[in-house]
Amino acid sequence: PIPPTYTVEAHSNGDLYIKPVTSEIPKVLNCTVKQLHTAPTPKSKQGGGSDIVTAFVPCKNSSTALTILYSHGNAVDLGQMLPVYRELSKLLKVNVMGYDFTGYGACSGTPSVQQT
Repeated sequence: PIPPTYTVEAHSNGDLYIKPVTSEIPKVLNCTVKQLHTAPTPKSKQGGGSDIVTAFVPCKNSSTALTILYSHGNAVDLGQMLPVYRELSKLLKVNVMGYDFTGYGACSGTPSVQQT
């Protein structure tokens, strides 16, 4: 979505979190947020890689080793999906890892087939 539904902010200890830009989207606590720099792909016509945002929602009430890697659909970003990841984690008793594609949410770059 344009504009993104979240920004990436840092707590005083340096840990990152996803801050929704509207009160309609609930803030999800207890998740680990990282900004990663990806290497350029061989097909990439542009220079370097891009910065992507990831979020890991651990299962609260279980010591599970199972993790779902959730690739969200088009027209949404992590800000909208994080509450869904939290519910999936609770209901299925698994960890959930999500990310935004290049050009989505707070990620740099422009979405393209070559970047997927």
